Amino acid sequence: MQAKVKDFVVNITKLTRAVNQRGFGLILVYDTEHDREYALYDNISAVSEAFPVGSKAYKIASRIFGQNPKPQQIAIVGNTHLDETAGTNAVFTMTVNTKFEAGDTLYINGVKYSCVTENANIDKNEFLASNMSDELIALKRLVEKYEDDFSVSVTQNTLLFTQKIPGQEDIPDVKASGTGKVRPFQVLCKDEKLI
Repeated sequence: MQAKVKDFVVNITKLTRAVNQRGFGLILVYDTEHDREYALYDNISAVSEAFPVGSKAYKIASRIFGQNPKPQQIAIVGNTHLDETAGTNAVFTMTVNTKFEAGDTLYINGVKYSCVTENANIDKNEFLASNMSDELIALKRLVEKYEDDFSVSVTQNTLLFTQKIPGQEDIPDVKASGTGKVRPFQVLCKDEKLI
């Protein structure tokens, strides 16, 4: 049995006009300069009664109502009491000023990490003494196993601890002791807020 051949008419049109139907695609303008309850506005003169003509909300509404075709309504709400930085993740840097030597130990958030000359055992949180860059990369891999609150990354002579949850109050607790020969061993931990 052979299927019948049918012709289908397909109309393809290019829509270039803005949507102007009521209730579909309602535009919301969020104003951070003025405290205003949610309200609907039908034209720019209604907006000018609620907002100063030079305000950002008025300028945005003016552009929206200036379109052709224009939407029938827009919504505007305002709130000036927001903490703009509440959602940022704090970044803490642990800067190592000299390379590690065998016998150096670090305690990061209560976990001990030791630098050894050979046969580093990952299960014992040991990393190999070599050049500073390789040491920090090895240390990063070890620290990541235990870190729940921070993601860890490396740049040159620094381990970066970035909060996983914005606004979290935790700060990395870093203690170091150096038993390497005749050299200063210093770790600095500093809080840097991302903006």
